[in-house]
Amino acid sequence: MVCWQAISLVNSFGDNEQLRNQAKTFWKHLEAGTWFYIIAFIAIAAFFAYWYYKPYNNRPGRHFRPSHWAKFGVITIVVTFVATLLITVLMAYPKLDGSFVIELKIALANILYAAGIYLVCSLGFCLSGKTNAFIPFKLKKK
Repeated sequence: MVCWQAISLVNSFGDNEQLRNQAKTFWKHLEAGTWFYIIAFIAIAAFFAYWYYKPYNNRPGRHFRPSHWAKFGVITIVVTFVATLLITVLMAYPKLDGSFVIELKIALANILYAAGIYLVCSLGFCLSGKTNAFIPFKLKKK
């Protein structure tokens, strides 16, 4: 989806060779940042899952409620969105009409991936050790 929008952005400057080259440069910079986007969503999601299951739940209090787990998931999504948007805005230049929409779509896609990693990490923490945290994926032993 984002790729098609980038192609559309490049093709929208049909006769203007200078703007067309700028659009190609913008897309190359976005592509060059792919590993940064991937590292960002994995690191952020894994960090917040770890923080929820280990340091946060070892404090005194009733942190095992599903709402606490969900809040950490929402925090993961928000931080991932802001970090990805910041990375794309800083890495991809020159700025053209329609380029911010592409950057927003990349950030929105990354929050889906981060939510998935948060769920996978939660599953890993639930199945691998003892925790007093909310355990959404705990399999009952027979």
